[in-house]
Amino acid sequence: MNDVTCPYNKMTLQIASMGLEKKLTEELSNKLAEEINKQCDITNEAELKKSCAEHHGITLEMLINSPNYEKLMSEFRGSLFHKTLEVLKSNGFSNEEAWAFVALGTGELGN
Repeated sequence: MNDVTCPYNKMTLQIASMGLEKKLTEELSNKLAEEINKQCDITNEAELKKSCAEHHGITLEMLINSPNYEKLMSEFRGSLFHKTLEVLKSNGFSNEEAWAFVALGTGELGN
C-alpha cells in the first residue's frame, strides 16, 4: 500500500476479506467504482498529475518542475487512498473490510 501504513496485520486483513464476497454485490461494486472514480482517474497519468496540482493549489507546470514533485504526488496518492477508504466505509464496510478490499485491489493481500 505504498505510501500509506496499514493499521492491521495480514491475518486481520485476510479474515476481514472473507466476508467481502457476500457484501460486494454487482450493484454495490458499480456504485463503489463510480464514487471512487469521481475522485480522480488514477489510470490516466495526465489526469492524475492535473488533479494533484489542483489538490495542492498549484499549476501543473509548477508541479512538474517542483523539486518536491515526488513528495507532492505521494501526498496526493495518500489522500486518494484515504478518500477511497471513506467511500467504502460509507457504503457499509467496516474499517478492517475497507483496508482488506484495498489491499486485495492493490495486490498487497493474496486471495
